[in-house]
Amino acid sequence: MCTTFTSIANWECFKYFCMRSICRVFLTEASSLRPFYWFECSDDRSIYLGSSNGKYFDFGYSSRATTSASASTPIDPILMGRELEDFELKQKLSIHGSGVVNARTVTNGIRDRYEIAPPRDGLNALPLIAVLPMQPNRYPMTTKRPKPTDIVLPPAHAPFGTLFYLKQRGEKEPFVLTSARDRYDTFSTLVVPFGSFDLCVFMYTDSLKMRFWPRNETSLTTLPTCSGEELSWAFFFGADPTDLAG
Repeated sequence: MCTTFTSIANWECFKYFCMRSICRVFLTEASSLRPFYWFECSDDRSIYLGSSNGKYFDFGYSSRATTSASASTPIDPILMGRELEDFELKQKLSIHGSGVVNARTVTNGIRDRYEIAPPRDGLNALPLIAVLPMQPNRYPMTTKRPKPTDIVLPPAHAPFGTLFYLKQRGEKEPFVLTSARDRYDTFSTLVVPFGSFDLCVFMYTDSLKMRFWPRNETSLTTLPTCSGEELSWAFFFGADPTDLAG
């Protein structure tokens, strides 16, 4: 009996590794690669993501703000929010195929949770996370070589923002990104297959408003207006994370 159960466990483990999709995202600095973010998709269309550098983070802050597409909202996590616990800094964001989202933060000992439209029922496009990186040379180097399923961001000569999102395989870019292109000087979109989806990163710069590299990496996730609804799209209005555009 013990041998039988061990065989089943090994098979389940083997099946899990065969069916999941993993994407690592790297920054480029000179001729070196710097780990930035990772994404994982399971066969039930659950999505997991997190920073590749969580183990190096010493401090962080979390705060919330409400904004709209017609206004930019100042937000300063240090002044307006609370300091994150060490385990929260290393936490991943989980989006279950059923639509239940486990945030990286914890309130009163309970993982913050909300619901969105279930990814397993299909989607047109789903914003995952917006990240405003520090200057790439501040991230640790790696000797790992990227795989065809990984994303390598091109060398950056100026501060930039990133927006990671999913779309149905082969579908066109969401209209919200097409219209957002008018806001920025330069932009590019990188796409890799990711389970039954495409994982995309929209990378953008603004020479007037994004003039300085931020002191700290800043990430942004949105919440649905009502439980079970789709997520909103948000972009950084400037290199200073106190500026946020809906």
